Amino acid sequence: MRFKNYLTISILTIVAMCLLNTPSFAHRVIVFSSFDGQKVVVEGYLPGGTKVKGAKVEVRDESGKIIVQGRTDSNGVFSFIPKKSGGYFITLNAGLGHLAKTSIDIKKASAHTSAQQISQKEGLESQSQLSVPNDKQDTVPLEGLKHDEKIRQIIRDSISPLAQEIIALRKAQEKVRIRDIIGGIGYILGLFGIVALIKSRRQGT
Repeated sequence: MRFKNYLTISILTIVAMCLLNTPSFAHRVIVFSSFDGQKVVVEGYLPGGTKVKGAKVEVRDESGKIIVQGRTDSNGVFSFIPKKSGGYFITLNAGLGHLAKTSIDIKKASAHTSAQQISQKEGLESQSQLSVPNDKQDTVPLEGLKHDEKIRQIIRDSISPLAQEIIALRKAQEKVRIRDIIGGIGYILGLFGIVALIKSRRQGT
């Protein structure tokens, strides 16, 4: 009987310790990267939105070679100027196993940046055309309508990557919440298992 109790307690303790070893007990790090037309900006966050300060950042090119190393500043930001177009793979390490990775394609990112600049420029031109006094222009030119449609398409293309990142962030937050709950249960079971194990040994002696 005592052997069965000891075996049950041991199994519960092992299961609990396994749960404790899941990533739920380490703050998950989320990293984003963007290109502003001149430099790549890397930002690190915890799921609650807290900025990751002083985290180590490594940037590798498509061949896997480390080309840039550094740390995030007080705002959780690190930036570098890419020497050439292509893909870059970024790793953010906040220590204690808090690791996150992302990648960015400079060619695609440049296209989005150029689209935003064109959108702003054409938006001003379109606004200028539409603001002509009524005594000189009663109707909106067809060219202005085409510009409006082009602007809307450019804006949609520019917003799409940001929307995907927001969705990914929300999914990451939900996963962390579930893992935190499971980890908390494992912690409680672990405490009960240890207490029960100590009592069982005392009774056995």
